[in-house]
Amino acid sequence: MVINLTGDFVSGGLHPELVATDDMEAIPASIKAFEWIAGGLARMVDRFGHLYVPMVPGNHGRTTHKPEFKRYYRKNYDWLIYQMLIRHFADDKRIQFDVRPSNEVQYRVFNIKYLLLHGDMLGVAGGDGIIGAIGPIMRGEVKKSGSYSSQGTPFDKMLMGHYHQRLWLPRTTVAGSIKGYDEYVKNRLGAKPDRPTQPLWFVHEQHGQTAHWDIYVDKAPKKSDHWLTALNEVA
Repeated sequence: MVINLTGDFVSGGLHPELVATDDMEAIPASIKAFEWIAGGLARMVDRFGHLYVPMVPGNHGRTTHKPEFKRYYRKNYDWLIYQMLIRHFADDKRIQFDVRPSNEVQYRVFNIKYLLLHGDMLGVAGGDGIIGAIGPIMRGEVKKSGSYSSQGTPFDKMLMGHYHQRLWLPRTTVAGSIKGYDEYVKNRLGAKPDRPTQPLWFVHEQHGQTAHWDIYVDKAPKKSDHWLTALNEVA
């Protein structure tokens, strides 16, 4: 099984309101995140036998006021969490961790080449009220594809997080957020509420990606008493 860790595991003090309202500071939050992730990986590897875990830090965990590019990955609490995980599982050869200075990881599952990144450094910006983040994400994929192809390392699909919404696009999969709806999404972005999800898909050795699901991580809604209801026709 491949488990992609795309960062933003701590809220971080990017804005004064986050410093004032976060449940805990970044360091204890990093310890808590490490404990949760380590527990999940231990259960997964016992079930599947072998894990490959590519990892990229996100923008929320950075320790600098503004994004920096030199040794970006080392100035980030996500990277600290990853180093704790690597040391914690150092004697467990069933888990292969992969974190790189480029903060992007390429790997292949059968015949599909993936590029994993967080999504905050696509070299694009913007969006609109109709298609939301789809525009900049697809423009970013085109730019990344051109860059990697020119270096002789093309990819088939890009994997990312950052935008806190689930999107299954032709060449890009965007992970939803386990955080869910909040004041920023409501009052700043004006986006619709979206249930907290994570993406899951299968890769077949001949047919490629054959199926995918949204894994809901919140409480299930109340079960309906009827599976089918005929609605009144609108005159």
